[in-house]
Amino acid sequence: MSNGLSLVDTHCHLTDEQFTAALDEAMNRARQAGVRWMIAVSTDLVDARRALDLFAGDERVKIAVGIHPNHANSFDESSIESLRELARQASVVAIGEIGLDFYREYTPASRQYEAFEAQLTLAAELALPVVIHNRQADEEVISRLERHARTTGSRLQGRPAGVLHCFSGTEALAKRALDAGYLLSFAGNLTYRKADNLRQVASSLPNEAILIETDAPYLSPAPYRGKRNEPAYLVETFRMLADVRAVELPVMAEQLRVNCAR
Repeated sequence: MSNGLSLVDTHCHLTDEQFTAALDEAMNRARQAGVRWMIAVSTDLVDARRALDLFAGDERVKIAVGIHPNHANSFDESSIESLRELARQASVVAIGEIGLDFYREYTPASRQYEAFEAQLTLAAELALPVVIHNRQADEEVISRLERHARTTGSRLQGRPAGVLHCFSGTEALAKRALDAGYLLSFAGNLTYRKADNLRQVASSLPNEAILIETDAPYLSPAPYRGKRNEPAYLVETFRMLADVRAVELPVMAEQLRVNCAR
């Protein structure tokens, strides 16, 4: 990849134990591949504190703090106070990863709803965008996000209400998300051989609606399936996105940076 291209991995889990002994090397490979900045996304309070400590003063990495639905069993009133305190850190740019997951049964739906709603309320209070996890919960997620966007629009002053991370939904779901003011982020599954429907969605969106991510160490793109994912592999998703949208790489890279900055 040309050294003139600078990409942002908008969603990765750099505190995951799979990176414990190899983080420096992975960060170096990312830089060499043209991935200049990353957003380290948290899954619970311990993870959020670890990310803030690990990347303190590192201008390459911003942080999202939140409690993932699969970790919502531990959620209580004190969790919101802890998140509010963590979110005051200068490197925190979003509340996430939050949402609903009905694919796995790690957490009862009632607890997931409680944690999701409370964190949406906190994000509105702090005027921070949200990073949304959605797995087999399309209607339950989007209906809540539509309500959330209506209550936060004026506070966000024209900025997106958040991002649906690792988007793999339908065109109808994409339209509802865009209409409510959210961005859609595409990950390594965009490169999969059977992902024609997802590529169709990615090709049809407005330029200003798109982000890309790795979700590292998970969801490796096609050339690396079966291996640990890392930020350097973002270039595979980037190339696929530029290809399906018939956009030159430098133009695509600049648009993605603008979208992330918003």
